[in-house]
Amino acid sequence: MFATGKRVRGWNRLCAIAADNPDYYARWIARAEPARVARWIASNPAPAPRADPIVAIIADAALGDAAAQTSASIRAALGPATRIISITQEPTDWNALKQALLGTDQARLLPIVAGDLVALGLGAVAERLPPGKAACYWDEDRRHAGQRDDAWAKPDWDPLLFQSHHGLLGASLLDAKAVLGVWDRWIADNPALCPAAKLEQLCFLVASEGALHVPLILTHRTAPAEPPLSRAEPDPAVWPTVSIIIPTKDLPHHLSTCLRGLALLEYLGPIELILIDNGSTDPEALRILADQAERPGTRVLRMPGPFNFSHLNNAAVRIASGAVLCFLNNDVEPLDGQWLSNLVRHALRPDVGAVGAMLLYPDGSIQHAGVAIGIGGAAGHIQKGTMPDTGTEAHRYIATRRVSAVTAACLVVRKDRFIAAGEFDEDAFPVAFNDVDLCLRLDAIGLRNLFIAEVRLIHHESKSRGQDDSPEKQARFARELQQLQQRWQTQTCQDPWHSPLFSRVSERCLLQI
Repeated sequence: MFATGKRVRGWNRLCAIAADNPDYYARWIARAEPARVARWIASNPAPAPRADPIVAIIADAALGDAAAQTSASIRAALGPATRIISITQEPTDWNALKQALLGTDQARLLPIVAGDLVALGLGAVAERLPPGKAACYWDEDRRHAGQRDDAWAKPDWDPLLFQSHHGLLGASLLDAKAVLGVWDRWIADNPALCPAAKLEQLCFLVASEGALHVPLILTHRTAPAEPPLSRAEPDPAVWPTVSIIIPTKDLPHHLSTCLRGLALLEYLGPIELILIDNGSTDPEALRILADQAERPGTRVLRMPGPFNFSHLNNAAVRIASGAVLCFLNNDVEPLDGQWLSNLVRHALRPDVGAVGAMLLYPDGSIQHAGVAIGIGGAAGHIQKGTMPDTGTEAHRYIATRRVSAVTAACLVVRKDRFIAAGEFDEDAFPVAFNDVDLCLRLDAIGLRNLFIAEVRLIHHESKSRGQDDSPEKQARFARELQQLQQRWQTQTCQDPWHSPLFSRVSERCLLQI
């Protein structure tokens, strides 16, 4: 899967240099942020005077100077008469809060932690938010030694991400009626949590049915970033049969490496392996295929001819016995025995379409951590080329979360959902963008596509078919790119799961100046 070839690869290198410059974010704040805020305000006219005042709730208010700084920033942004309620661990504080809300149920609540600050622009933004929303949230960064850094440009509402990554407390407004509607369940479910954690749970509970995202950085946190909360999907009652489908041609080293990785599998259900031979002539590759054909549970489908990824995989699906499909490139190297189980758990969820894994280059850098639509006018791999376990953004942009698409180099999907979406498009996308198109069609029928960061495999990208460097391949790629752009308007659309603050010419999550 490609973005737009050399142009994006060149921009990736330039953007990586820019992102590593310690002054980059400061320059963005000075040059780009004021214009962003002004454009948002200009495009969202203020309605008539509002009857829903904002009430701030400060957790850990006993922290003295920190709470005073938070209060000062709130009143500077929202007005000196803004009501502020302090909350500690004492049950009487929570009872008093409920009584206060009962008396002002037309209000909007700003739950925040002592020490965090809000931007001056929050007041003008809050005036322009549409009424009747249960929850609205915005982006954030952190303050270290008086300087802002570690920006988190958030996606649209994604419960999978926000349930584990603490992205609402201090950066959201909640409707007081919605809070009262969940109050008894919220208090009963979280009796022993500290005030900040309890308010965080309140934010998520109110927003769980959906929340409006404002793509502006309006909260500046003081405390260090909290580690993500672990969240494991339960095992299914019965593990379904999985058909692992691998197109291959020659390159016996990669095929044997992939098969050795598959031998590590500890999947508890039945597995069917379908190898699609696209016309191998290498003697060692033919020997491997012949050996595999003799193994129980393995089928070798002979399909010589021009390479058409979509056609090869669709043909394999038609003979597959599995209720779940796993599309896997022959140059992908599994590293452990649990990767398939971890992907299947998510693929079986009732509202999920395609599920993808983190794919790493042999040097450990990211090849795939989800696909964003619109990069390079087409689609690109998020954070491609960065290291997954370094940098402040790693737990946010490389987290288990909803994405628009995942690569078919390792893609798991239920067979009935794959068929319902129309399979891979053999005519429009024989080689490139077939996975993006499939995922967007899954999304169009109401299914979420997920990237699972905990699952990691090695991908020797494009070695199985070479680069698109011949005139014929370049012409074919241009046709497929045009099809993608016409069908999904990728030159102008904004990916809801990739912040509009990010550059559209780089796969790196880089704030656009």
